[in-house]
Amino acid sequence: MHQDELWQEYNQLGEPLSNGGRPIVKGNPKDDEDSIVGIVIVIVIRKTERGLELLWQERGPDVDNAGKWDLSAGGHINYGETILQAARREAHEEIGLEAADDRLYYAYSIAQNTHRYCWTYIYDHSDLEDNFSFNDREVASVKWVPYVDTPDFLKNYCKEHVAKDTLYFEALEGWLKLHGYC
Repeated sequence: MHQDELWQEYNQLGEPLSNGGRPIVKGNPKDDEDSIVGIVIVIVIRKTERGLELLWQERGPDVDNAGKWDLSAGGHINYGETILQAARREAHEEIGLEAADDRLYYAYSIAQNTHRYCWTYIYDHSDLEDNFSFNDREVASVKWVPYVDTPDFLKNYCKEHVAKDTLYFEALEGWLKLHGYC
């Protein structure tokens, strides 16, 4: 997260606004505002002999919820960026992942509230070497967690709003089942 970032805003029809972007210092839109901001999340998964695993990131000292765990990579869509460009940028910025086209899949979208919309991508890291890197103090570490342990991990280690987002994780489970991952 950089203080000079401008977030892409959308109208109620989901069309990008060409207003020059929303300064990060304003934060997410409030109830009396009529715009929506978008975020992207890239969930990195792998299949191993132990089963399906999800990559989690520990929040670094320079961001909210330091020391708590969050999904692999994610953040706001910057002004003028496409959703896919934002997904690739966030994966690279936060965990050093260069997302190959043949392993990155659009999964689903969810309205998190009336002013924030989330697009989710899945990145299949099966059979690849772990070479994650952190370019700043936003991410302290990453670790693989067995998918079957997700409920316990959410309850005990994750950021509060992530742990409470049951609809998000139901959608993830549906996508994983539909595509034969579990």
